[in-house]
Amino acid sequence: MTRWAVLGALALSLTALAQRPDEDALFGGKPDGGALPDRPSENSMFGAAPDAGTPAREAGRSTGPAGTAAQESRGLDEAPTSDAFATGRVKEDPLKIGGLFYTRAFLQVQQDQPFNESRVSLPTLVDVYLDARPTDRLRAFVLGRMTYDPFLSTTVGGTALPGIPATTTADNPAVFLDQAWLSFDIARSVFVTVGRQHVKWGVARFFSPTDFLASQPRDPLALFDARLGVTMARVQIPWERAGWNFTAVALFEPTQNVGGGYSGSAPVENPGGSGVNPADTGTLLRDVGGAARAEVSFKNGAFGVDGLVQRNRAARAGADVTMSIGDFDVYGEVAWKERLDTPPSRTFTVNTPIDVSGLDPRVPPGTTVTASSEATVSVPPRSTPVIQAAGGATYSLNFEGNKSITFGAEYFYNSASYERDEYLPLLILGGFQSFYVGKHYLALSATLLETAARRTWILSGIGNLTDGSYIARLDFVITVLSYLTVESYVAGHFGRTGGELRLGFPRTDLSTVDGVTGLPSGSFFGPLNAPILDVGVGLRLSI
Repeated sequence: MTRWAVLGALALSLTALAQRPDEDALFGGKPDGGALPDRPSENSMFGAAPDAGTPAREAGRSTGPAGTAAQESRGLDEAPTSDAFATGRVKEDPLKIGGLFYTRAFLQVQQDQPFNESRVSLPTLVDVYLDARPTDRLRAFVLGRMTYDPFLSTTVGGTALPGIPATTTADNPAVFLDQAWLSFDIARSVFVTVGRQHVKWGVARFFSPTDFLASQPRDPLALFDARLGVTMARVQIPWERAGWNFTAVALFEPTQNVGGGYSGSAPVENPGGSGVNPADTGTLLRDVGGAARAEVSFKNGAFGVDGLVQRNRAARAGADVTMSIGDFDVYGEVAWKERLDTPPSRTFTVNTPIDVSGLDPRVPPGTTVTASSEATVSVPPRSTPVIQAAGGATYSLNFEGNKSITFGAEYFYNSASYERDEYLPLLILGGFQSFYVGKHYLALSATLLETAARRTWILSGIGNLTDGSYIARLDFVITVLSYLTVESYVAGHFGRTGGELRLGFPRTDLSTVDGVTGLPSGSFFGPLNAPILDVGVGLRLSI
């Protein structure tokens, strides 16, 4: 393999991508020219097993070249004139530079809306990384991201309420820091990673109730995970002989933030800011959270338990298991949460203009004054504690030598669910998180891999069984010109209008909505037209 192909393979393995079929899984082998998974694997980061159910004994095989105490002692005692490159203590080319160019086009057709008024977006995402590995035991990684959408106004994301600004400002283009971490080991037994990073806990494919260290809940249908990393200090201790792996984490940012809606073209919204508590001007020592995980591998799978505690956030604990039973791969995870982090109510000031020109003939016509009043939007608090659980199974078939098809099914239960008539107040509160507002969900999938042609077809469907709304989606992915990945999809929304997956509201007087108080009559919201059809195409080039 040529030098440039090796560098390309390394570069592509480092771009942030999580919870989607990796290139090897999609195409059945090493990609041509190096289209490897975009995010650095946990093993390559610090020589330990991933947090999500990988047997800990694998970590022991990937901790880097073994070195005896005598060898390390000789390395320290060698004269300064010794050849550091020859001894392997210093690499000849320790810094790699690369990135990702990812542009997409989306079209959404909505009910009762002219086709030429359909929503269009064209987000472009550019990742650039610096990867420094001066030795096999030391690594620093930085990944910056820029997003731009020519169809995105600089005023987006507002709530259309009378007297409340309908928009909030957003940078376009926008620049984010996705990852910035330093990793090293202590005596080749303890592996430390400090900085902004990605950590995936849990084993389910579509739903992720135990993904405690992610910045937001994941979009289960997205092929590319555009969520930003979280700042933390993480320590891993693999115990190869017993098949155990232990992880301890200090958290410096809130996680699992709801309602941000980050899709690669808008910022992640972290309620409470960096200090968690909105009254804090910065992160205090008391705001630093803690998390831990222990996992053990057994003959046909792995089992893990984990938990997280942070001030002003709900405490949570979880467990997951994955194993093979005959020709089936089965998995499950369950999360216990003290409560929901979304506040059940919001109070805001409503400014209403009043025409006073008719009260006094001396007042010029059209003169208005502003009257201020307090309005409140609330939803009944959910029962506590909150229990969320996901479980499923997959079955694969190989045929024609280089083709395979995998069938999957997954069920998700959420005790902290909402009724359909609570969706509008929940939207105003900023607590509406798609795929996590219903009580019962069912997801089905079929994935066809054509290794020789480097093509993948993914048919998936998710249904909110509680409110009777559904979405079905067909993805097609192909790699061309060795490095360029072309993605396309079409999705249809079905079921009851006004349900989560066909979310829409007629023009509504908010003063008549349960949970809304203090608004004058005639305070209208909407209409919000329900989606019918989504179409998208994307081009992804790893640099």
